[in-house]
Amino acid sequence: MESDPHTYQPSPKDSILLARADLIVINGLDFEKEIEKMIASSGFKGKLCKATDNIPYRKNPLDPHLWHDVKYAKIYVDNITIFLCAYDPKNKNLYQDNKQKFVQELDNLDQWIHQQFLTIPPDKRLVVTTHDAFWYFGKAYGIEFLSPVGISTDVEPSAKKIAGLITFIKKKKIKAVFVENLANQKLINQIIQETGLTLQGTLYADSLSNSQGSASTYENMMRHNTTIISQSLQKALS
Repeated sequence: MESDPHTYQPSPKDSILLARADLIVINGLDFEKEIEKMIASSGFKGKLCKATDNIPYRKNPLDPHLWHDVKYAKIYVDNITIFLCAYDPKNKNLYQDNKQKFVQELDNLDQWIHQQFLTIPPDKRLVVTTHDAFWYFGKAYGIEFLSPVGISTDVEPSAKKIAGLITFIKKKKIKAVFVENLANQKLINQIIQETGLTLQGTLYADSLSNSQGSASTYENMMRHNTTIISQSLQKALS
């Protein structure tokens, strides 16, 4: 079952698993806040890797969603590769070879994403989604994302903020409105009802889909999100 990392509450079973682990890789930047607390209290004596180390991140507000920019995903890969090579040096060549192959795939993915938005005027690249998870995507690929909820999904927005967003959507005639796979749809439904818009699809912000879904891997997730966003923006131009 999929769980929202922002609000996930670890179980006693999780504490046992963490304590027994040899290696743990986390995103960091408070993304897995409760898990990080449990790692500290579980008696974990293995090695911990924070995949976001050495990546310039948005500090105000603190934003952990760096993977939505593919160039930052490449740094994740580099950090994890260094971590694995240090832990298991006898397989260093294997890790490094796999890294090179994956980085090439990510370079191709990054180029493809840029290409999907080339024909959309910059001032028309406005997207509404559930919470503020796509700032890095927007900065990298020239999209402005608007959302009623902030960085974490456990914070309720004010009525004033929601009303302001609805007014802005009407003024700018924004049509690209999405829900996220782990999000409560209540607020987006309210926005849809008050603007007369149609939901354009589901974005994957904080997790992948299951193995049969359209976002079963990192690359699949990025292609899925990019495709439905670009198609929605293109449709709004016609």
